[in-house]
Amino acid sequence: MFDSLSGGYIPVLVLALVTAWVLVKVRPVWLRFLLAFLLPIAISLGWYFLPRLPSLFPPRDPDAWIEWGFAAALVWSIFSVPLCVLATLALTLFQHFRGRRHAS
Repeated sequence: MFDSLSGGYIPVLVLALVTAWVLVKVRPVWLRFLLAFLLPIAISLGWYFLPRLPSLFPPRDPDAWIEWGFAAALVWSIFSVPLCVLATLALTLFQHFRGRRHAS
């Protein structure tokens, strides 16, 4: 949705935080953290490639923007994957301790 690398950081990181918030409900825990690792990568790739999807179908020469898209998604993922994993861990611990406090 942005043509520059710096324009994608905030939306990708916000989507990673929303993903972590949603993943707190996923059971079992190993699946929660596997998805917390994989979904930010998918979000980064989707953020770059979904707006350009219609231009992939007409027959044309390969463009350099495809390689740039993988590079941009890699850079965004360097920040979004740890953020999502740590946010998922923090929210899981928060939910666990909140549930323990209400049980006593």
